[in-house]
Amino acid sequence: MNINQIKKWVSSGEDERLEFKLKANHPEKIIREMVAFANHQGGHLIVGVSDNRKIVGLQYPNEAHHQISTAIERYCRPLFDYTTTILPTHTTDRYLLIYEIRKSQNPPHFVEHPDVGRKAYFRLGESSIQASRELCSILRKSVKAKNTMIKYGDIERHLMQLLDNEKTVTVRSFANSANISLKKASETLVFMVMAGVLLIHPSDADDQFSMAPLSSVPLPKTYIKID
Repeated sequence: MNINQIKKWVSSGEDERLEFKLKANHPEKIIREMVAFANHQGGHLIVGVSDNRKIVGLQYPNEAHHQISTAIERYCRPLFDYTTTILPTHTTDRYLLIYEIRKSQNPPHFVEHPDVGRKAYFRLGESSIQASRELCSILRKSVKAKNTMIKYGDIERHLMQLLDNEKTVTVRSFANSANISLKKASETLVFMVMAGVLLIHPSDADDQFSMAPLSSVPLPKTYIKID
């Protein structure tokens, strides 16, 4: 990794695997982005770059790293894997602080902060959103993915009919339509995602669920019980 490579990244702008921060004086915000990367596909977070894609650098990168690493140790549960690089810029006495966050093998990861409580985050495009309970459950279950037995009864049939008409549903819209509890709606949707029947579309509002296209999504073996 060298400064020319970083310049190319910066010129392209932020995306689902790249985030810029100017300073480290709000480490509680930085660790949210890092947790989101760990819960998604991994990524790089670069400290010392402004919002308008200008490489400003840090004068004291070791102090900045100390602030961030302390926040990770104190507030992130479970801890995630990352590496740190301090890279000189072309400006005298200025450095970039670069974190490479790996895709986690033990999701979901949470930020447990006394001011905001316990929250998980997930990378969505250029932003990091709070992960829903359903997304956290899917992330957790995906680590130990196995054959899923679906009880294909009245509720599941209703869901399929609803999706045939509406194309997408939320936990609440499904619960209201099927006249079931939010808990039952949530559990049903999560299991259908794990079985490869549905896709989840994370959102900063309500997650959307849709049918998984058979042509593009490889389905795991699924055992379907017909009542």
